[in-house]
Amino acid sequence: MMISYGYLLATHIPAGYKSKRQWVIGLSLVAAQAFLIITAYGLYYVGGEKFHELLSYAHSSVGFIFPFLLAAHIISGARKER
Repeated sequence: MMISYGYLLATHIPAGYKSKRQWVIGLSLVAAQAFLIITAYGLYYVGGEKFHELLSYAHSSVGFIFPFLLAAHIISGARKER
């Protein structure tokens, strides 16, 4: 996940920013992916049962929504290309 995030930050995001297309959903994807990376580390390193449970639910919720955001971004981009 971190490798794909680095790739997107280096190549795909600057090109999308210059074209000023789909930046709202793109920014949502960047934020969601960053959240997933940070919470994954938190789940591994942060102690405390209550906080761990809360972090687990947040990570799972965003992880469940992420593929739908990605699909919407891809479909929207394909439609705008036509």
